Amino acid sequence: MKPSKVKRSYDRFNDYSADLINSDYNTFNDRANMLIDFCETDEVLKLVHEQLINHKNVDFDTWYQERKATIGGMVGSGELTFPTKIDDRMAIQYQLIYKIKAGEIDAAHFAHHFFPTGRKLDDAIRAFNECSEHAPFSRDELQVRRYP
Repeated sequence: MKPSKVKRSYDRFNDYSADLINSDYNTFNDRANMLIDFCETDEVLKLVHEQLINHKNVDFDTWYQERKATIGGMVGSGELTFPTKIDDRMAIQYQLIYKIKAGEIDAAHFAHHFFPTGRKLDDAIRAFNECSEHAPFSRDELQVRRYP
């Protein structure tokens, strides 16, 4: 595979990630769909997609049930923690986006449970974008690519 193809794929991944990070309630699902669809179909990224979806060290459903068990009666009361090993962390974060794209998890409800933002859905989605998923995923993914 040519280095230019890898760079093109990486650049498009960064663009789609940035679109998702900058999304709001009305655009989040569309941007998540674009990112995941790209990762599933791009010749370079589909290899990463498969590794993240089938990562043997994580069980997303167990992780998610454990996180949901920490949700109390207040908005944003859930404790959102991710694995500390970079590969495991990226796998969980990617699988979360994948589950949102698949309609198995509602992004606004997830953000409502784990981020104390009040009632505005845009604020919940922005908190979700900024504090939890995508910036760390993109940053960690970049480090893995730089230092294989």
